[in-house]
Amino acid sequence: MLQSKKTKALIAGALVASGAIIGGGYWLIEGRYFEKTDNAYVHSEITRLSPKVSGYVAAVEVHDNQAVKAGDVLLRLDTRDYEATAKKAEAAVQVAQANLEIVQAQIKMQDAMIQSARSQVEAETVEHDHSLKDFERSKDLVKRSAASRRTYDNDKASVQRTRAELHTAQASLLAAERNLDVLSAQQHEAQAEYNRARASFELAKLDLENTVIRAPIDGIVGNRAVRQGQFVGVGTPLLAIVPVQNVWVEANFKETQIEKMHNGQKVSLKVDAYPDAEIIGEVESIAPASGAQFSLLPPENASGNFTKIVQRIPVRIKVPLNSENAQLLPGMSVEVAVDTRMPDPVVAQEPNTPALAAAH
Repeated sequence: MLQSKKTKALIAGALVASGAIIGGGYWLIEGRYFEKTDNAYVHSEITRLSPKVSGYVAAVEVHDNQAVKAGDVLLRLDTRDYEATAKKAEAAVQVAQANLEIVQAQIKMQDAMIQSARSQVEAETVEHDHSLKDFERSKDLVKRSAASRRTYDNDKASVQRTRAELHTAQASLLAAERNLDVLSAQQHEAQAEYNRARASFELAKLDLENTVIRAPIDGIVGNRAVRQGQFVGVGTPLLAIVPVQNVWVEANFKETQIEKMHNGQKVSLKVDAYPDAEIIGEVESIAPASGAQFSLLPPENASGNFTKIVQRIPVRIKVPLNSENAQLLPGMSVEVAVDTRMPDPVVAQEPNTPALAAAH
């Protein structure tokens, strides 16, 4: 009996020693190169939708957990108010356009009047010059007693009359040009009013288009909070679209674990929802700061009460896109093991040692 107990103790000791040797050998050969954590979750670029305009929901075209494509109609708002606003804005554009065309027609008419006034000035100038020459000739003839005084007086009166007519024509030309300046200013004002009305019309059409909310991306509808008949305002949360075809894993490693991590290293992923499946991903990037630094209230360690806490560094892990991984959903828990045996190619190429520097 005593011999049997000793035998059992020896066997148990041998098993424990064998297990320790095997475990130590595994750790020495392979296990020590893996950095592991269970503080990891599946993430995705979730798009949360809100309306650009307010109104009552006329129809909801999707239900929870429905797959949608980019451009699919998700819901419609009551369009009656926006249709009326668009029609009113369109009418304002037509009125502004008519006013602009009236001013433009007046400018064309005024241009013609200016041309006519200039021709009149030219004609009066010729007439005045002619009468002035006749007057100078009569004045010379009167001095030599070769013409009567009446001829001289008539020519003098003709000069005065043509001068007055020239001044009148010049004044008419000046008034026409100033009136053109006024019409040009009115044209600028009418053009600005037309542009304003046109912009208001475009905004009204855009608001009308925004009563139809469409899916911006492919994905699955989730967290649908909108119902038919509900009044929604600008920015009201309606629903979310989850692009389940584009997911990644964010693993929060201790700062003491990331020394040998770099982009491109292979990662073993085990999702709690599928314990028998192993997914192979790779390190895509390492966060530039600890998770605590991005929190709403970052820790302030300058105070007298200080307790050292190992910080967590988020590491983004790329997940291959295939049918096996199509069931990975944002929020799922993941166990991560990073194989750190692959050296960093950037560091490997840097001539850090004296021997390498001399070789270069």
